[in-house]
Amino acid sequence: MKLMNSILIISYFEAVPKSGVSVRIFEMAKNLALLGNKVFLIAPRNDKDQVRFNNLHIINFKPKRYLKTLFNMYYLLKIGHQITKKHKIDVIISAHLWSLLPALILKKVYSRKLVLDEHNVEFVRAIRMKNFKRVIFSFILEKGLANFSDSILTVSLLDKRALGNLGIPVDKVHIIPNGADTKKLHPNIDASSIRRKYNVESDPVVLFMGKLDYKPNLEALELLFHKIIPNVLQQIPNCKFLIVGMNPPVHLKHKSVLYTGYVKDVAEYIAAADVAIAPILSGSGTRLKILEYMAIGKPVISTRLGAEGIVVENGKNIVLADGMNKISSQVIKLILDANLRNRIGKKARELVVKKYDWNSIMEVLDREVIKSF
Repeated sequence: MKLMNSILIISYFEAVPKSGVSVRIFEMAKNLALLGNKVFLIAPRNDKDQVRFNNLHIINFKPKRYLKTLFNMYYLLKIGHQITKKHKIDVIISAHLWSLLPALILKKVYSRKLVLDEHNVEFVRAIRMKNFKRVIFSFILEKGLANFSDSILTVSLLDKRALGNLGIPVDKVHIIPNGADTKKLHPNIDASSIRRKYNVESDPVVLFMGKLDYKPNLEALELLFHKIIPNVLQQIPNCKFLIVGMNPPVHLKHKSVLYTGYVKDVAEYIAAADVAIAPILSGSGTRLKILEYMAIGKPVISTRLGAEGIVVENGKNIVLADGMNKISSQVIKLILDANLRNRIGKKARELVVKKYDWNSIMEVLDREVIKSF
């Protein structure tokens, strides 16, 4: 067993803490480097902000506005070839199904071990989102090409079983869940400046967070505006709804809703909330936003699908509710009961620290997958 491996991570997506897929890629690269591995990360990047760690070498290329998929694949393969040839790479990680094709070519040319990180089972996600063109494409990739990987990572047991149903041997599938940075995200964050900024010092605040043009999040926002907000305001007229994330929809507006747009650091915004919600009805994988809410000690109300893949206990460390009337009732109940909010938030934090801390998760990846080759 090598104490230090040279790892090449290739990503079709930006590897910055902006959205779920980017956060997982960034945390994987960062924590594998902090564990002593030499990590090379190739990813597209539009801005010049950069995070540096010892042993982590980030190589960015500027994405094209036209023929994006073709150019991304070209640059991933070209730069991946240069790095693999120059450095003694031990393991290649395809940081998403969409990065798999160039990763497979590099594996074939250089005879290196290949790990595929499945953020979602894309075939399942496409069915739930009723994107039938992507259903066919995802099925071909996951059933036809994913099996050429030496190891496949999923975020939950449900996803592992779904890949097994596609005919992929389950002994090559490892569960590496999503997580949260529990040192950065904690209950003692001062949110007073955010509450002042939005003039909600004395108002109860409900939080929803995500990339707002992503279909499952936009779907959730529609339900929030048309069902949850009217129900809650009938009982708590001064309640405010803080919506954090890029690309807010212009057609959804309300005097009690506060859009922040993209924020670089979400911690203070989560800390400013009394209750966090995830009324998700489609998509797959696990929702990083829920783990981040919980890490900061916020009580979370989610649909069962929204919390899918996270090992939670309803009523203890989360509130699960299906149906917008039930979600509305639980929002009202939590806002009016500070002791209940605090009790569920405390247990939520304990769960994330114990089972979903990024550093601990990546220690398992390093020990049980990377160093097992």
